[in-house]
Amino acid sequence: MNYTLYHGEFPVCELHCNNKHRIESITRIFDTERLPPGIRRQPKPDAFELNEWFFRRGISAQRDGIDIILSKEGAESVNELILQNKGLSLSDHYWVKKQGDNSEWGAVNFYDNNFGKTGEDIYIGEYEEKVGGEITPNGVSNGNLPKKWIIKDGKRYLLKGSESALAEEPYHEIIASCFCEKTGITHVNYELAAYKGKTYCVCQNMLQKNEELIPAYYVSQEKTKAKETSHYEHYIECCGIFGLKAIRQKLEKMIVLDYLIANTDRHWGNFGIIRDAKTLEAIRLAPLYDHGAAFFAKMVNEEISAKNSYLRCQSFKSLQHDNLKLVTNLEWLNTTAVKELPELTRELLSKNGQISVKRLDAVTTGIIDRIKFFEKERKLSVFEPSKKKSTTFKR
Repeated sequence: MNYTLYHGEFPVCELHCNNKHRIESITRIFDTERLPPGIRRQPKPDAFELNEWFFRRGISAQRDGIDIILSKEGAESVNELILQNKGLSLSDHYWVKKQGDNSEWGAVNFYDNNFGKTGEDIYIGEYEEKVGGEITPNGVSNGNLPKKWIIKDGKRYLLKGSESALAEEPYHEIIASCFCEKTGITHVNYELAAYKGKTYCVCQNMLQKNEELIPAYYVSQEKTKAKETSHYEHYIECCGIFGLKAIRQKLEKMIVLDYLIANTDRHWGNFGIIRDAKTLEAIRLAPLYDHGAAFFAKMVNEEISAKNSYLRCQSFKSLQHDNLKLVTNLEWLNTTAVKELPELTRELLSKNGQISVKRLDAVTTGIIDRIKFFEKERKLSVFEPSKKKSTTFKR
């Protein structure tokens, strides 16, 4: 099947997809400049790279219940599901239409147009409902967490659930939001939401309708990394190519945040930049988002103390304490907020009725220890618990 890849209203290239719904070849280029960021343009764009970029934007094949989602949507694979929905998302302006399709960007994009409600709940585990066949942005919302887009008062919101049996992730997003607010870290604001007896977190789309997100991975592909250059400095250089300068302190804030809240999931798809989709000019770093896997979410209680001093990292270094060494300036840090973080964590996690007192104790003590490690690494005296106060709490 032949398709045309568009960037908003602009045709970018013609594609041929095979019977397994993979991009097999690029048959014609219309606009090299509007090829997706990170796709090599010389000597010519590569169909494999474009295939990986396009379908990586979509729903994960590892998401719980994906077989039911595909069955109800009438698709044999995730790739087919994405193509059925024209590749349209609420994160960028790229989309495809197959040969003979007369659709126009203004009539199909999800920034301006409503999307059908029938069937949207299959993406958060409500599999008993019927599916109506409308195109949806939910098929192009990557990651393993159950999630769906909703419209309220004309604004687009993302509703996210949980992978864990304790449904911890939504509460973690709320704690991170509160802490970011107290420390002046630019972030996506999350709130708790109840839906059909389950707890979710919800956030408004970080993008205006003329904007799109470029994940850090693709930003970093804008130039070849010199062997002697660190991943951190290389990323700063690449942001400069996009026109973003003086971003070091904002990246340092991200590093400090991830260290203190034990966020081991800041991979290169979980931060990035925002650009104007028409002019292609970078506007700003993306606000920080996706903190559900923080606060030791994927550890049992016994692992927290055992692994806390050498937590893994997925951004610039492989270990959190090595990442923290990249930070050069802490004048911005609200030490009062840091000192209050353990009690903030406990207070908000206590709202989750599925969490035991033992779990609350383990997570809160783990955050206290994170702050102690932080003090030691940075040679600061931010937080010193009273010797008379036990780290075992009552609910």
